[in-house]
Amino acid sequence: AAAANLRLTEDGMAHASELLNKLADSRLTWCEVPVTIHYTEQTLVKGQRNRAAFEIVFRMLVSKLIG
Repeated sequence: AAAANLRLTEDGMAHASELLNKLADSRLTWCEVPVTIHYTEQTLVKGQRNRAAFEIVFRMLVSKLIG
């Protein structure tokens, strides 16, 4: 029920950081559980851009400033 009230707006890899921020702001109790990720051949070829990390941090900062 609590998770249903967390409105995530980020896409791609940014959703994970957004989720952690919203959990901290909400003061909900949470725990981490291990998962196994199986990437497809297409995903492995695509990879990640280094710039993507900076874009995520920038959007997080802007989100915090705007409220």
